[in-house]
Amino acid sequence: MKKKYIFAGIFAIYLIFMIRIILLKDIPISRILDYTGRTRAVNMIPLYSIYDFLFSGTAGFKQIWTNILGNIAVFIPLGMLVPVLFGRKKLSEAVIAGACVSIVLEIVQFVFALGISDVDDVILNVIGGITGWLIYRLIQNVGLPQGVKDNLYIAVFLFMGIGSLTIILLTNSEIIVRFDKKTLTENEELVSHINVKRPDFYGKIVEYDGKNISVKSDDEATDFAIDDGTSFYKQEYSDRSLLGQVVEENIVYKNISYDEFSNTYSQGLITDKISIWSSDGKHADGLMIFEWEFD
Repeated sequence: MKKKYIFAGIFAIYLIFMIRIILLKDIPISRILDYTGRTRAVNMIPLYSIYDFLFSGTAGFKQIWTNILGNIAVFIPLGMLVPVLFGRKKLSEAVIAGACVSIVLEIVQFVFALGISDVDDVILNVIGGITGWLIYRLIQNVGLPQGVKDNLYIAVFLFMGIGSLTIILLTNSEIIVRFDKKTLTENEELVSHINVKRPDFYGKIVEYDGKNISVKSDDEATDFAIDDGTSFYKQEYSDRSLLGQVVEENIVYKNISYDEFSNTYSQGLITDKISIWSSDGKHADGLMIFEWEFD
C-alpha cells in the first residue's frame, strides 16, 4: 500500500511536469486567458511535421529534441504508470490512455491558443506510451520479487525525471525557469536624436569608394552619398548567458571618424549589416556599424 502512495505521488508530479512543459512552456499560467499576440494553428496531416523536422535541414538539435524526442520521452512514464498504478496491463490500454491524454492536451492547446495542435504530436506521444509499456513488461518479466520490481520502477522514474530535467536545462531551460534580462547601455545620448531601432535603411555593404556607399537589402541595392555631413557611429554589443538564456546585455555607442570607418571597411571587418539614416534617401546623414560579442 505504501508503494501505491509513492506511485500516486510520482503520477501527480508527472502530470504537473507534463502540463508545464507542454501547455505552459511559453507563457505563465496567469496569462492563459490573455490571447494577445497568440494564434491558433492545426496540422492534421500525419507525419508532415516529423518529416519536416528530420529532413528539411532547417531544424537544429534543440528543435528536433523538443518536437520529436521530447514528445516521445514525455509520455514514457505514462506508459509505465498505466499498468503499475492503475493495473491496466494490456498494451492496448496503454495506447488508448496515451492517445486520449495527448488528444486532450492538443484540444486544450487549440482552445487557449497555447501552441500548434498537431496530429504528429499524438503519434509521437503514443510511441512514447508504448515505449513506457515495453519498459514495464521488461521489468515485470524479470524473475525478481514484486517489491524489488517496484523499486526498479521508482528508480526508472527518478532516472528519467532527473535526466529529462538535465536535458531541458541544457537545451531549453526557459521551460523550467525564466531569468530576468538586464540591459546596460552606455553613451545612449550620442544617438538620442535618431531612432536606433528603426533606421531608414538596413543592409549589407556591396560597394564603397570613399564618397558613395551601396547597401543591399534583400535583392535591392541603394546608393548613398557620404561626406563631412555624415555622422558615423559604432554599436558594440556583448552579452552574458546562464543555462542558454541571455541574462545580461551590454550595449555601448561610440562616435567614430570617417577614417576609422574607411579603415574598418578596408580591413574587411564590417561583415554584418549596417544602419543608415537619410532625410532624402540619397545622402547618408547617419551611419552605424555593429560589433557583436556573444557569450
